[in-house]
Amino acid sequence: MIELHYFPNSHWSRAITLVLAEKGLSFERTLVDIRKNASFEPNYIGLNPRGVVPTLVHDGRVVTNGPTIAAYLDTVGGPPLCRPETASWARRMEEFPLMLFSYSVWVLGKRGERSASILDDKVSRAERYAAKYPEHAAAYERKKRFFETFRDEVNDDEHVARQSVVWGETLDELSGLVETHGMIHDSGYSFADAIATSVLYRLRDLKKLDDWVGADHPLQRYLERLEARPSFGAVFRDDPLLASL
Repeated sequence: MIELHYFPNSHWSRAITLVLAEKGLSFERTLVDIRKNASFEPNYIGLNPRGVVPTLVHDGRVVTNGPTIAAYLDTVGGPPLCRPETASWARRMEEFPLMLFSYSVWVLGKRGERSASILDDKVSRAERYAAKYPEHAAAYERKKRFFETFRDEVNDDEHVARQSVVWGETLDELSGLVETHGMIHDSGYSFADAIATSVLYRLRDLKKLDDWVGADHPLQRYLERLEARPSFGAVFRDDPLLASL
């Protein structure tokens, strides 16, 4: 039995549920409500010491980290998606600083978000939980350091601008590939495409895709092809946990 502990709207949760859908693998769903800091709770930290989503449990075996989960699922069933010919682009998509770009928009509160105070809360929460749950102190200290560093990066406009230029060039390169091959590689849909689906969907929501590539661009046509796949509907529209959010 496959169990997935995840938050339907998170980037890596989307990438992995796309993989599961493309493979036709059924799984049991457990909501980890990151809006309520459920990933900080000691029962989840005990399952996944990094305290991030998603976490896969298969017949008692726990697998964490999105790329590791995707590679593991290739051993379970369905068409292989972590193929050698797309590995370099999968790594590039894995490194895309989507969280940085997301928070750099949200911290401005354009849609009522409170990202600045949210990041402050995550730092202080990790500190409190390290004291409250000493058996997981190392994990909470690691989370505290991560969010302290990340908070500084989000509030560094020059850093965000530099990353936008670097990764804008990556998107331009990606647009050439998908215009030529349809997907990232002419061998067909891969894990790299699953990650790219989540990246591009989020960037469009943030209004960043328009900033980088403008209208009627190969990336827009690529995203439309991705959205036409049954897996996209299963993840972005029909996931049963979406109704609870």
